[in-house]
Amino acid sequence: MDTLDGVKWLYSDGWVLFRASGTEPVVRIYVEARSPDLVRALLRESRAFVEGV
Repeated sequence: MDTLDGVKWLYSDGWVLFRASGTEPVVRIYVEARSPDLVRALLRESRAFVEGV
């Protein structure tokens, strides 16, 4: 985990960055991974985490 500019979860196949907006009530989620399918899966799980689902 890296907390320099938000919270970044580091995985062997990619990463997820959660970053709160300083000007609006929004959390932005950035994802990078080895495949488009993994990006979609990480984004889906990350969004559910933020929304509390």
